[in-house]
Amino acid sequence: MDEMFENWESSPSLPDMDNELKKIRRNLRCRNWKIILTSVILVIAILFSAVRYGIPALESRYWDPRTCTYLEDVTDLELAMATYTELFGHGRQFGTVSIQKQGFAAYSLDTVFLDWKNMHNLTDVSYRSATLDRGKMDIPLNFWIDAEPGFLIRSLPEYTELIQRKNAQTITLLNTLPEYVQILSSVTFSEDQTMDQLCELRYTDMNTTRYLWAVLRNDPEADYYGRPGVNLTYPHHDRYSPSFWNTSAYPRLFMDLSWNGAYLEQHVISMLQFSADQFRAGTGFSPSEDDSYYQKTLDYMEENGIFSYGAYVIATPSALLEMLEDGTAAHIELIDAQIGLP
Repeated sequence: MDEMFENWESSPSLPDMDNELKKIRRNLRCRNWKIILTSVILVIAILFSAVRYGIPALESRYWDPRTCTYLEDVTDLELAMATYTELFGHGRQFGTVSIQKQGFAAYSLDTVFLDWKNMHNLTDVSYRSATLDRGKMDIPLNFWIDAEPGFLIRSLPEYTELIQRKNAQTITLLNTLPEYVQILSSVTFSEDQTMDQLCELRYTDMNTTRYLWAVLRNDPEADYYGRPGVNLTYPHHDRYSPSFWNTSAYPRLFMDLSWNGAYLEQHVISMLQFSADQFRAGTGFSPSEDDSYYQKTLDYMEENGIFSYGAYVIATPSALLEMLEDGTAAHIELIDAQIGLP
C-alpha cells in the first residue's frame, strides 16, 4: 500500500486566479487600445483623404476662377473680364481682379476698372466687388458700368427732329466753352463706319480728339444694353501676351500695336467667340438672358459685315463743332467736361 502512495503523482497546483484575471484584463486593455488607436488612425486618414482629395474633387464640379488655361499666371477669369469689359463696358477698361477663397467653391472677387479722365490720362479708378459661389456669379447692377453714358442713336430717321433741336443747343453751348476744356461726348455718325474708317478716326490729332470706344451694329432685336463695341484706345496689354493669340483659336483677342481694319474685324470676332465659348462653358458672362446672344451677333456680322454707328469721344469744343460741320457726326451729346491738363 505504501508503495502505491509513493508512486502516485501529486495533482497539479491550481493557478493563481488573481494573476490570471490581471493578465486577462491587461490583454483586453491592450486590445482595446489597439482598436481605439486603429480607429483614430482610420478616422484621421479618412478625414485627410476627404480634405486632400474628396473636397477638391467635389469643388472641381464648379467654376474655379483661379484656373489658368491659356496663359501662365493669367486666370481665365481675368481674360473673360477683360474681354467682356471691352465689348460692353462703353469705354471702361479692365484693370485687375483679386480672387480670395471664402469657403467650399466660394470666392470673393475685388475688381479694378479704369476710365479716361481726359485725353491724356487714364486716371479715374473704380473698385467693384462680386462673389462666385458654387459656380454662380453674384454681380451688382453697377458692376460693369454705372449707367450707359450718352445717347448713341441706332436708327437716325426716327429721331430727325429731336436730333436737329438738340444739335442746335449743343452748338450754342460749344461756342461758349474755352479750348482748354475737354469734353466727353457720345457721337452718332452720319454714316456707318467700317473698321478701316474707325482706324483712320483713331489716328485723328490726339491733341484735340481721342476716340475711346465704338459701338457696333448687331442683331436689331438685341436688348438696348446688348450692343457690343470695341476699344479704340488701348492700355498696355503685354500681360495678356498679344502675340500668343495670333496662332490660337481667337486671333488678335488682344491687340498689339499693329492696327488696320482687317485686324480690328478679327479682334471683334475673336472677342465675341471667346466670350461665347466661356459663357457656354459656364465660366463667362453675357449681356442678355438669351443664351444664343453671341451666336446671333456673330451670324449678323457674318451676313452684314462689321460696322459702327457711333463712338465715345473726348475732344475740344472746336473739334466737336468740326464733326458736326463736316458731317462726320449726325448727333453729339455732351456727357462730361474736364480741364484739359496733359
